[in-house]
Amino acid sequence: MESYYLCHPDEVKSCGACCGLYNYENFDREKITAALSFRTELFQAMNPAGGELEEFRSVVAEMDSRPKLLEDIYTCEFLGFVDSDQRQVGCLIHPQINGGVDMRDHAYYGAETCGEHRCTAYNYLTEVEATPVIAALDDWYLYGLCITDIDLVKGFYEAVSRERFETIRPEIIVEKPVALDAFRRYLSLKENWPYRRGRKRFGQYVFESGSYKVGDIDWKTLGVEPPPEARILRSLSSEFNDTEELTEALEILRGIVNETVQAIGDVFI
Repeated sequence: MESYYLCHPDEVKSCGACCGLYNYENFDREKITAALSFRTELFQAMNPAGGELEEFRSVVAEMDSRPKLLEDIYTCEFLGFVDSDQRQVGCLIHPQINGGVDMRDHAYYGAETCGEHRCTAYNYLTEVEATPVIAALDDWYLYGLCITDIDLVKGFYEAVSRERFETIRPEIIVEKPVALDAFRRYLSLKENWPYRRGRKRFGQYVFESGSYKVGDIDWKTLGVEPPPEARILRSLSSEFNDTEELTEALEILRGIVNETVQAIGDVFI
């Protein structure tokens, strides 16, 4: 059993990525929030435990016709808000919010798979690496986008380490408020990055013809070698029209990294 829990790390956020939360061509915050609110309100208005689960499922499926990024990734109808403040996304048929009644066998994957599944973040992010992300964000939408993007998270630690000429301990970011604030602004780029282009993109992946591939940047056309931040730029779904845009993008990233380095200061790493 892991000592940390990425799905619901605290009382102010959670992640629903494994349930298909972002598996839409348009996964903007407003669209996803509206869909989750609708499901939650409908679930509360019905009597799922009394046999209306299938009716609930069919109504949600009929109302939610958004084009998906990948049909093979199932988007669970029972994903909604599980707290009154709508700060946490989660399973509407989970026993913890239904008086101990477990209705997850009505879901596509069933109770056993839903209960035991762990995303790639558990395999590739250590607890130490995940801690700054958890500390920096109190927003379900951004948290889910970032905690599941291994390259985005590790890429930042690598960039700071390059500037420090030594490998940093990620937890040092949490210990320095100015550094944590800079890291928070870095993570927010996942939502507001000006060079993210193309509707059928999610992180570094491009979705087309029923499959997906890594969408690398066309460095040859730009006439430049990939910069050290190439890993991060891919994760942000970057596409550049010219080298001027690339230069502007790198200035944004390097500005945040340098601010973090300065905030860390002269400490023993």
